[in-house]
This record gives sequence, structure tokens and C-alpha cells, in this order.
Amino acid sequence: TFAHDTAWSDPLSGASLAARVCGGDESLALSKTQLDLVEEIELYLRPTDLLNFVSLPMAEGQVLCYLSVVIWFLVVVSEMQKSCDFLAGVGLSCPVTWWRSTLRTEQDRVLLASISVPRLIAVCFVTGVRLMIALLLLLVGVDWLLVTTSVEDMLLNAAALSFIMDLDELVFLTMLTGRSRTVLRRTRTPEIAISGLRSVADTSLIWIGFFLLVLRVAPILSSNVGIMEDLRIALCGGNLDFVTFVANGPVILFETAEYNDELPLTYESDAVLEAVWISDVTAVNYSWVDTGFPWDSYSFSETVQSFPCNDRVDPTPTTQ
Repeated sequence: TFAHDTAWSDPLSGASLAARVCGGDESLALSKTQLDLVEEIELYLRPTDLLNFVSLPMAEGQVLCYLSVVIWFLVVVSEMQKSCDFLAGVGLSCPVTWWRSTLRTEQDRVLLASISVPRLIAVCFVTGVRLMIALLLLLVGVDWLLVTTSVEDMLLNAAALSFIMDLDELVFLTMLTGRSRTVLRRTRTPEIAISGLRSVADTSLIWIGFFLLVLRVAPILSSNVGIMEDLRIALCGGNLDFVTFVANGPVILFETAEYNDELPLTYESDAVLEAVWISDVTAVNYSWVDTGFPWDSYSFSETVQSFPCNDRVDPTPTTQ
């Protein structure tokens, strides 16, 4: 009832508050939350047109969410590959000793000549923790992106997720001493030869993970689109072009014109536009000018409503 109450209708066009919200009236001082929600729904459900040439059978928000999830998947997979390559380079290419690790210099680089068993265990533990964190970030990040329905928030969330993967670099730059940073930058793990079988296995695992991710994401995004469409119908479905007024019991209904964002052609609007753009405000034709009139003591007995644009009416003030 609030959305169609005459008290909240447009004083010029008579459009209901519901019609103004669903029409995207930016001049609204009320129902700003509902207006933002309607705009968010329209942006998410807007058809996807690539350069106005190719149309995809998916909503724009759905496509953007797919891209954000895929990019996040690739970022996490890249981090996991680096961790596995580091573990393989240290554990498989270096001789293992019981208690002492050795380094050797080659030109301006520091190479790991051998690694002790305790250090190898520590490397395996740290790598396992990194892989677990990366996997958890992948799952949590995907869920976070899937529940984001605002296009703007989706881009911000995707950027925030990529920032999380750089935290280890920030810790490296701020928490270690300058000497330690120099040594670590110069240290290189032995390169390992990747066989064709391992390369195929790695690529196959990535593609399998990608397809599993798509199978998980696709039904959720389809459900999101359905929920957004239902919400749009609940907010802006049905007839919006009417207002109601309760008069001592019965509800009186008035049909209004379809809302548009253009200024309605009424006597009041023409009078205001004339006063705004005329060079001499005292020479207006649509309004009655009296610069010395005591407005605090007088009021108009009648309100001018919807006069044709070519009419001229001089409202006469009367004493209260």
C-alpha cells in the first residue's frame, strides 16, 4: 500500500512510488534502497551483447561471475603449481643428508647443493600447508563470488581475492632482514626435467579440476538468475500505474499514466521552465508575479492542475 499511496506519488505526473522506483527515478528522496536494488537486478540480468554484435544466451552478471571464477581458479592453480615445483626441485633434485644442508655459489647465484632430513621435512610441511591454504582459498573465494549479485562488488571482490595471494610477498618484503632477502633472491632451486608423462598428467588434472568447478558453479549461477528474476517480478511485476486513497473505509483507486523520466507537460512545469530560462523573470506569461506579496498571510484557494500549455491562468490569492 505504501508504494501506491497517493501521499507518495509524483506531484507533477501523478505516478506512483512503485512506478518511479521501477522506472529508475534518480530524483527520489525515499525508497533509495529499493531503487538501488532494482538497478542492481537490472544490471545483473541485462542481456550480454559483445560489441553490439554477438549476443550470448546468458545474463551479463552471470557471464561476469563465470569469468571471475575462472580467473580466480587460474590464479590459485598457478600458486599450487609453484609450490609443487618448489617441493620437487628441493626434494628430488638435491642430495639428502642427515644433519647438514650445503650451498654453493655459481656466478651471482646461490644453489642448493644438499639438504638435510629435518629441513626436507620442514619444506614438505610448509608446502603442504601452502597447498591446503590455496585449496581452501579456492573454495571460499568461489563461494564468495557466487553469492555476489552486484556487478560492481563482483569486480571489487575478484580484485580483493587476487590481493590475498600476494600476502606472502608482503611478509617477505617487510618481516625479513635485508641480508635474508638478498640471499633468498639469489638462491635457486635445482631445475628438474619434466617428462612428457608428467606434463600430460599435470595438464589433465588442471582440466579435470576446471570441469568439476564448472559443474559446481553452473547450477548455482542458474539458480541466482532465477532468484533475481523472481525478485524483479516481486518488486516491479504487475500493474504499477495506479494510486490508492483510503476515504473512511473504502479504498479509492486512481489510474495514472505510464511513468517516464521526462518532465510531464503540465501548466506548472511550463511555468517553472519559463521562469528558469527567461532573461527577465518579471516578464513571464505562465505565472503571476508579485514581488511584494505577503505570502505568510495568504494562500491560494485553488491549485492549478494539468492546464494545457497554451492556457494562461492568474490564480487569485485569498485571505485565510
